[in-house]
Amino acid sequence: MTRVETAFTSISWIPSEAMTGLMRLPMDAGIGRYDEPPPDRLDDDLEAFVAAGRCRFANHLVAWAEFDDAGGLVDCGVSGGGMVAPTEVDLRAITLKVPAIAFPEIRSTEEGDGSVTLVQTAGGRTGAPLPRRTGSVGRPRLRSPTAWTTLAITLGADGSVSAEGRGASAFPRHWFYGADGALVGKSATIDFGQWTSGMHDQDTPWGDSERALLASTPESELERELSTAIMRGTRRPSIRRFSPGDELMVEGQPADSLGLLIDGMVEIDVDGRVVAECGPGCVIGERAFLEDGRRTATVRALTPVKFVEATVEAFDRGDLEQLRTMHRREHDEPS
Repeated sequence: MTRVETAFTSISWIPSEAMTGLMRLPMDAGIGRYDEPPPDRLDDDLEAFVAAGRCRFANHLVAWAEFDDAGGLVDCGVSGGGMVAPTEVDLRAITLKVPAIAFPEIRSTEEGDGSVTLVQTAGGRTGAPLPRRTGSVGRPRLRSPTAWTTLAITLGADGSVSAEGRGASAFPRHWFYGADGALVGKSATIDFGQWTSGMHDQDTPWGDSERALLASTPESELERELSTAIMRGTRRPSIRRFSPGDELMVEGQPADSLGLLIDGMVEIDVDGRVVAECGPGCVIGERAFLEDGRRTATVRALTPVKFVEATVEAFDRGDLEQLRTMHRREHDEPS
């Protein structure tokens, strides 16, 4: 008899500048708040993390399976579930905590040849209701859209384990953590407009509809430090938007800035060859400053992209040298 067990967790949170249109006005006025980025590693007390308001939702899936000596599935099961945090509303004299609404988890089991996949969807409605239509022709109502993630763990009779985010709502940002609590992936795109206006009850897993998740690998610790400096500098960053196929940077062009990708996916093209793909949190463009003042690669949008540029003089040259070394190593790897 072989027993295999592992865990997979998602954290859903609202990054700075993620909200658009009139609904961002309460955030700008300080009535609502954006979230601090979650840590690179989760501790053991996930429930306390959520209750403290350090994210909006969490989905924690623990899966186990037992196989006989021939590789046949004997039994399997899951534990964990969804957790929701209240929404804080700052009315100056008092801070209100508006409860969120958790939906029941959706779980399923998929048996394979010598393996089993256990799937769990968790989420609910945020604590702050929004004026929105509840159907394609419905009347406007004060109702929050639904946020969720769908996680899947595959366990093999040979002791193998793998996990993935299968689907998620278009908003907010979703980060994914492995069994050891380390950050292993994140949603690559975030779309507040689609989430508030184009996603109705029937467009969620509770209405038998799933939204595919585009995921990216985490950025480095150094990039995270640099991105914080860019977003929290003395000036409010100016966000540029690009469509799929647009070029954010062009090889050979003069440049004196680096950029932070805050949403979407891009490809890095050197001499006509794609050497890497990058997602949110990636800092790019440092080599132009460190070398001959010209872009050494073309950066092209694969999805709708939000991008912030910053002058390099504000950053330590040693950090930029380290970033260049990291990028050179990544670009040398097979794409």
